[in-house]
Formats: sequence, structure tokens, C-alpha cells
Amino acid sequence: MRTPSWGLSFALFAAALANAQLLGQQVWLVAPSGGHFTHRQNAIDSTASGDTLIVRGGSHGSLWIDHDVTIVGDQPRPLVQNINIYAGAKVSAQDLSVNNRITVQQSSLSSFEGITAVGLEVRSSHAVFTGCTLGIAAILGTIQRIVTDNSHVVLDRCELHGNCGFVQLTPNCQALPGGAALAVANGALVEIANSTLAGAPANLFGCLNSPGTSGIEADTGTSVRLGQCTITAPAGVPAVTGNGVLAYEGTTFSPLYAGGTQTTVPIVSGSGAPVGGTMNFELRSAPLLPAALVASLGQRSPVQVPQGLAWIDRNASVLLGIGFLDAGGALSLSISIPLSAPRGLPLSFQGVVAPGLTAPLLASSPTILHVR
Repeated sequence: MRTPSWGLSFALFAAALANAQLLGQQVWLVAPSGGHFTHRQNAIDSTASGDTLIVRGGSHGSLWIDHDVTIVGDQPRPLVQNINIYAGAKVSAQDLSVNNRITVQQSSLSSFEGITAVGLEVRSSHAVFTGCTLGIAAILGTIQRIVTDNSHVVLDRCELHGNCGFVQLTPNCQALPGGAALAVANGALVEIANSTLAGAPANLFGCLNSPGTSGIEADTGTSVRLGQCTITAPAGVPAVTGNGVLAYEGTTFSPLYAGGTQTTVPIVSGSGAPVGGTMNFELRSAPLLPAALVASLGQRSPVQVPQGLAWIDRNASVLLGIGFLDAGGALSLSISIPLSAPRGLPLSFQGVVAPGLTAPLLASSPTILHVR
């Protein structure tokens, strides 16, 4: 493993983490007793843009969020029915269970870490999902996981499951279709790294046979970018359906998939971020390429640069490490998280590699982790 170079920027990033509480955010506790609020929607409606809610246990109905807020689940893990984000809000959510669906509409950037949910709908938005589980294996139902309307979504270290169709036992035996692990429609772009997408098996119960579903369904005019993923579907069902543009590297398809384009896809993955502990990061691509890892506090709306979309603010970011990927194609580093760093603080990371002297730089999809 080659050691990256370190500079003043890394020290500045560590200092910023240590002093992040100076950003002026208010932190509120939502709990059955002993907190500032007992009901989460009341807490959301009462807080100012940029505040943080720490939610301890409880079962809640649907949440409607129209301003910037960070929501951190505490033990016991809280359960909500739905999460609805709209009106341009930037939401950061961590460690929540969603009984039904997450809906993101017209959000410049929302991020989710450690979330479980059955359904997902992203429209006209940017969103990043890290370490999330979306869908339940072999569940019956029509709830989809869909990215549409020119959205740009990143999935890192996630697990997605399709759902089985089923038949309503009526005189006409009405068949209701299932859904792919992920559907991409209407000009959307999805980047997926280190993840598993599994279609659902056929449902043979009832008076009609509902066929199995694919891992990815990508309509014409959409793009899907895969790095180090596994895409599966049951026997007789394609792993990928539709006429969207698919590019991939280090990805396994079952059944085999003959379409798409194999290409270089740099990937950043991270783990940890505990207060007082260490967060470990790794940038992976083809061996021995020049590479750099960049970071910023908070979550920034993406901007267009020559290398593609940059999900970190060029004016508020630091260069953490620069060097060469090792013979295994990796560049690794560790970051200490000070005791003073506030829980729930989002940290954004993105990598860049240079595939050749004349080839354009390639940017990875971002990963967004939260201080825990």
C-alpha cells in the first residue's frame, strides 16, 4: 500500500472537525420522556434550518420535512411510517427504520446513512445513500424503489431487494406486478458502489403466476454506473432490463448480462466516524494510477466540473491525501474524530484518479458519513 502525501489541508480538516460545534447548530432531543420534544413532527416543525434532532426510540407516523435538518436515530432505534422531503430541503438522516417509503422531491442534496426502508421514490433531486437497506427480500407488494425525473442518486454499500407480485383473490384473479430492486426512469442517473441488488422470485401462490423481477430496470434515456456490485435475478429473468446506458467495473451479474460497457469506475468507501475514534477510508480503481482524496464538512449540493459532478464544495474542501494507488488498486487513510465533534455531522468524501497522460480525470461517486 502506498502512503499518501499529507499537507496543511489535513491539519485544517482535523481542526475544523474539532471546532464544528461553532457552526451554531442547535441540537434537540426527541424522546418519550426527558427530551425537548416527545413527537418528532412537532420537533421538525419547531426547529430552525440547520438544526439537529436526536431521536431516541418510539414509533412515529409520516414525517414531512420542508427545511434543512439533520435527524439522528439513537438507541432504541426509532421507527417512522414514511419520510417525505420536499420544497428544496437538504436533509441528513442517520440510523432510522422506515416502515413504508422514503420520498425525496426537489431536494438539492439529501443524504441517508444506516437507514432501512421498504420503498424509495426520488424525483428531481440529488441524494446519497450509504449503508442502507431498501426493500425486503421476497416480500409481496407493489411498493417500488424508483429514481426518476432527472434525479442523480448515489448508493454506496447498500442492499436493495425487489418485491414479488401477487394476485388479489377476486373473481377475476387480478394480478398485481412486483418491482425490480431498483427502477431508473425519465432521464435519471444512478451511481452504485459496493452494493447488492437482488430481484424478487416468482410468486406461485394464488390463481395466477406472478413472474420474478430483475435487479435493475433502466428505461431509455437513463444512465446507471456500477462499481464492485452484485446484480441478481431469479432463473429465467434478466438481471438488467430496459434500454438505459449501463457502465460497470468489477461487477457480477446473475444471470449473465451481455450489455453495457466495461469501464474504469473509481470508488471511495468509508467506515466508522465514531466520536473519539477513527474513520477509515479507501479509494479504489485500476492499480498504480495517480489519485487524490478530497473532503468537506457537511453536505454540499453538487456542481458541474470538467471531471463530472463534484459533490463537495470546491471553496470549502480540503485535499486529504494524494499519491498513487498500490498494486491492488487502493489508496487508504485514517482520520481521527475528536471528542468535540457533534453527532450527526455529515462528512463528504470524493476521489479523483488520472487514468492516463491524455485521458480526462475521473471522479468517484461521493460517500457521505455521519459522526456517530
